[in-house]
Amino acid sequence: MKTTHWDYYRVLVDDIDRISRYVEIVPDNFAVYSIELVRMILAAGSEVDVVAKRLCQASMPPVSANNINEYRSVLCEKYPGLPGIKATMPRHGYEFVPWEEWANGENPAWWRAYNSVKHQRDQCFAQANLKNTIDTIAGLCVLVTYLYKDVFETTVMPTPMLFVSAEYKANPQILFGNRYKLPDFV
Repeated sequence: MKTTHWDYYRVLVDDIDRISRYVEIVPDNFAVYSIELVRMILAAGSEVDVVAKRLCQASMPPVSANNINEYRSVLCEKYPGLPGIKATMPRHGYEFVPWEEWANGENPAWWRAYNSVKHQRDQCFAQANLKNTIDTIAGLCVLVTYLYKDVFETTVMPTPMLFVSAEYKANPQILFGNRYKLPDFV
């Protein structure tokens, strides 16, 4: 199976790693914004959209969903554990629960920031900040993990060490291999 979305996710993680050489990933810098972070949040948000749509299409029976509200409805019904999944940046000591707002029927703040930057960049440029960009990539991490669950259970994949599923932090031997279990597939 081709893992195009996983490969693209890994490129975005490499971009964050590159940025961390210039801007330390600490809460004091989360409000930092730049044209490079605009590029990254737009790329990551677009990929979130594509992967969420693919996950909806992969559901049984296939569902046609075309926007974040429809994705939320379909994916929360199919995968009720998804809003609680964590992603982590072990090197920096941060954990993220990027989809937790879906549990309350709302969309994540980072998704709203991504859309604001995409549609009103002149007014919302500062929303392309380090925190929103990292949160968007964390959201992508979770969705890509769900999309390629079957591949990860049978194949050892190259793992980006800057940003991984929280389950990997707890037990590095499970990413990915046959002991890796998402809560919706236990």
